[in-house]
Amino acid sequence: AGNQDAPTAIIALAANIDDFVFIPNVDDAEDVSRHYLSQRRDFYIPGELDDYFDYGAHGKAIMEQAQGAFVTGGCICMKEGCDLDEILSDTQDQGMGGM
Repeated sequence: AGNQDAPTAIIALAANIDDFVFIPNVDDAEDVSRHYLSQRRDFYIPGELDDYFDYGAHGKAIMEQAQGAFVTGGCICMKEGCDLDEILSDTQDQGMGGM
C-alpha cells in the first residue's frame, strides 16, 4: 500500500469516506472503550463491576481492530468490515492500468 502516490491515496480515501468513523472528544484508549460501550445496546457493564473492567485494554483492542488513529479532537476508525490497506491496495492496482 505504500507504493501509490499521495494524490491517488487521497482520492481513494475520499471515495471511501463512508468507511470511516470519527469519534469526537476521545483522548485515549479508555475514552474509546467507554464511547464504544455507550453505543452498544447488547452489552452493559453494571456500575458495581466498573472498577474491574479494563477500559484501556479494551479501547486499545478496538483501535487495533478498527485501524484507528487519534487526531485533533478525537479519533478516526474504520467501520466494521472495512480495511484501510484494502482501500489503498485497490487504488494501487487501478493505478497500474489493470496490470
